[in-house]
Parts: sequence; C-alpha cells; structure tokens
Amino acid sequence: MKEILVKLDIPSEFEDAFEAALEKALTKVSKEIQFSIADEILKNSEFTEGDANRLGEQAKQNRLNELKSKDII
Repeated sequence: MKEILVKLDIPSEFEDAFEAALEKALTKVSKEIQFSIADEILKNSEFTEGDANRLGEQAKQNRLNELKSKDII
C-alpha cells in the first residue's frame, strides 16, 4: 500500500484544534474517495437499480431478523 507523509508546522496553541479539523477533513476526503471508487465500479458493472433495491431490502430484512433474534425489537 502506498504511504503518503505530510509534515506541517503547527503552533502549539492550535495543535488540538488543528488535529480535530484535520481528522474531520480526512474523514470526508476518505468517504468521497470510497464513493468515487464504488461509483466507478457500478458504472462498469451490469448491476442494475433493481438489483440494488433487492439487495437493500434483503439487507434490511436480515438486520431486522438479527435484532429480533436478540430481542432488541
């Protein structure tokens, strides 16, 4: 896996705020990259909207059954 190292000089009084802001920004970037990759995969597949709907319903039903089996709902 490729590693990217970025070094920044941050004044000590801003370290905590900068760390929190950077973590938030990197999370957003990571999610956007993941979405972009997933979108590209779907564009190149024969996976249809109907397939997605069926899988979504199946996942929802599986989760409901799991929660019921644990007496959560």
